[in-house]
Amino acid sequence: MRPDSKTAVSTLSAPSVTTAGAPSELLTTLASMVVGIDDLATELISDIFVDAVKPEQWPGAFTKRTLWALPFVCHRWRDIAYDTPKLWRCIHVNLDLVTDAASEERCIAHIDTFLARAKGSVALNVRIVRVPNIFQASIWRAARDIIGSVCRSCTIHVEVFDVSTSCAPEIAACLEQSTPRLEVLSVHYRVDPPRRAIWTLPRAQNLCKVVWVTDDAYFQWPGTETFPLVCEIDISIMGLGQVEIAQIFTRCPNLAALNLDVDHPFASPTQMESLSLRSVRLQGDLASSISELWLPNLEKAEIANIAEDDLVTLFSGPLASASSLTVGHGIAMNSELARALVHCPQLQHLCLYVDGLYVDGEEKIQEFFEDMSQPLNGTTTWICPRLRSVHIRDLWLSPAGDLFQKIMVFATNRTRPSPDNDAFVGPIQRLEHLYFEPPLSRHTSILLVYGSVNTALNALGLSTASIRVDTFSIA
Repeated sequence: MRPDSKTAVSTLSAPSVTTAGAPSELLTTLASMVVGIDDLATELISDIFVDAVKPEQWPGAFTKRTLWALPFVCHRWRDIAYDTPKLWRCIHVNLDLVTDAASEERCIAHIDTFLARAKGSVALNVRIVRVPNIFQASIWRAARDIIGSVCRSCTIHVEVFDVSTSCAPEIAACLEQSTPRLEVLSVHYRVDPPRRAIWTLPRAQNLCKVVWVTDDAYFQWPGTETFPLVCEIDISIMGLGQVEIAQIFTRCPNLAALNLDVDHPFASPTQMESLSLRSVRLQGDLASSISELWLPNLEKAEIANIAEDDLVTLFSGPLASASSLTVGHGIAMNSELARALVHCPQLQHLCLYVDGLYVDGEEKIQEFFEDMSQPLNGTTTWICPRLRSVHIRDLWLSPAGDLFQKIMVFATNRTRPSPDNDAFVGPIQRLEHLYFEPPLSRHTSILLVYGSVNTALNALGLSTASIRVDTFSIA
């Protein structure tokens, strides 16, 4: 017999303080402050359930266990849980659990229950990492129907190894249709051995975000349709095919953020301009494909694993207008990088990752700071004259080393004149922030070393605290 809510949560109604020997007036006051669970409004309990379960943030197994437990606390909790659509609007389907007719039937019932209680749009997450089987066919058909009707967010995650079959036909059926409510599409597809696939994106006029992470699986755009609401695209493809970069901007005229990670060239570049793009993240062999792309309103750029010969192409082309730049792993911190940055006169915030300090690595890094510490030879042109903050990660430093002396010269030359001089009209913006993030180490002495470094930099009027770039205003 299911208990009532007073019995089920009676311990919640007891004062949590010791009242032995307390005056009767205090006991009366404490008693008046206690609110029984039955006295809470239904809407409030519903909000508490949603906040506690967080169905879109937790894995499906955790959410499922929690949702099935709530109705068994008491009658009222059951009624509230069943009548709170937000609790049921994220459907997690683990196809690995569908192995026979009985588990197939349970999965279909699970989907039908969530759809009935969601009473509206749902987020669908389909996952499989084991060998596909015939009992999963009906589940894929149910997923297709959901995506084509009430699905607002769809994630398909396939990662199957050492099999002779894949889920490519099922994925194609899910994607190649009209999806009137779909806003977010995320496809993660990796099979071994790799199987080449090309899928057409859904006809989704409400689509806002696309995430495409695959091995040798590509997408094509449906018909001649455009997607004016798409503001973010994230593409990571390993394979030998090509993607038309121009199509991304043609089909998504209001794109604001673009992440590209490829290990093969895109198709031939087309000279074009994007006024909407504000953020890009680039990895792989793609410089020649976007060399003629002009991004006049670009604010934030991140690059990693870019060939050294391609840096000038990127900095003088699509990244020339960036005000914030992160240079990630796979790019050496040396004189070539510094001289390539001469093509980024608008740059204000620079973040650098140091891959490792080898025998000749320190000399290369010293060359970087030398070039950044003075105008280019024979000119009055500074590299990145508007630079305001520099963040360097994983760099080993010693106050007694030559590298630290080069850094101090850089900091001194970039902070002249003194901070109390408000009439600075020199050829460069005064550096305001210089932060060195130490490498991970078990030695506590490293904190003392970096403390000494920060003390020397603070004496120049520089901030050395860890900050987020977006706390700076873009001047």
